[in-house]
Amino acid sequence: MLVRLDNHAIDEFYPWLVANFPADEVKPLPWIKRMLARGDYTLFAWQEDSPLALAFFYHGQSEEEPALLDYLLVHPEALQAEYLKNGFLVELERLDLAESQEGLLQRQRRLAFYQNLDFQATDLLPEIFGVGYRLYHSPALDLTEESIKARYLAIYQAMVPEEALFKKHIKL
Repeated sequence: MLVRLDNHAIDEFYPWLVANFPADEVKPLPWIKRMLARGDYTLFAWQEDSPLALAFFYHGQSEEEPALLDYLLVHPEALQAEYLKNGFLVELERLDLAESQEGLLQRQRRLAFYQNLDFQATDLLPEIFGVGYRLYHSPALDLTEESIKARYLAIYQAMVPEEALFKKHIKL
């Protein structure tokens, strides 16, 4: 069952996020709390007796526009994530930029997860705070690359509203 969590749940789940993502990919807790408070960010859990998956979505003020699946933590028992086929953008670390064999294998596993859900690669290669990504979209989205690019940049403009930080760290 999909459950929208209260904004205060971030305090409980942030350590889980930190433990499961590379440090350079984890947004500072105050940034996440600010986005939650503004209503730009939503925290969901898929759970039965205990959380099977936790997702952070950035949608901004328009829930009609595609949401960016910013973080996804999935318990190994919940890898049949059919619920992710609806209208999402994901950013996956580029395989060619992996710095180690272990890093490459981790990136390949993430890519395989989304490919199994029929996510499509774009030619968009953003660099966010020094981390290189390729953008993918779920099969439900019928958008041009130009509209995906515009939506993605709008999402990050809202996430990083300070213009100098945005120009320095958000490249596409």
